[in-house]
Amino acid sequence: MVPSQTADSFSLIGVPAHIIGIAITVTGGIIVLAGALQLGEALTPLPHPRDGARLREEGIYRYMRHPIYSGLIVGSFGWALAWQSPWGIAYVVLVFLFFDRKAAREERWLRARYPGYDGYAQRVRKLFPGVY
Repeated sequence: MVPSQTADSFSLIGVPAHIIGIAITVTGGIIVLAGALQLGEALTPLPHPRDGARLREEGIYRYMRHPIYSGLIVGSFGWALAWQSPWGIAYVVLVFLFFDRKAAREERWLRARYPGYDGYAQRVRKLFPGVY
């Protein structure tokens, strides 16, 4: 009897990919948590900044402008890797596109609200430090 392709894949590639995927998922969760904690009372699910909120440029916001979105994308990628799912990778692409568009809309409001936002956006990448 020949072992199934899935069993072979999981035994040779799957275990390391599963472990790395879980580590990436946890990393994404930590990024989300750091971003949420640093926003504090300014945290909102809506892309429009809350009245009275200040622009965050410290902590994790020194490295990326939208760490909560970044963490969700990273976590989704880790989950897809952990389960070696082609559908999971397709989901990651959709999650990336959604949060990229949401961030673009949010940034229009942030630019209107905070005079220093343009300078901040020139210094700090949107979602991934040093990349994008």
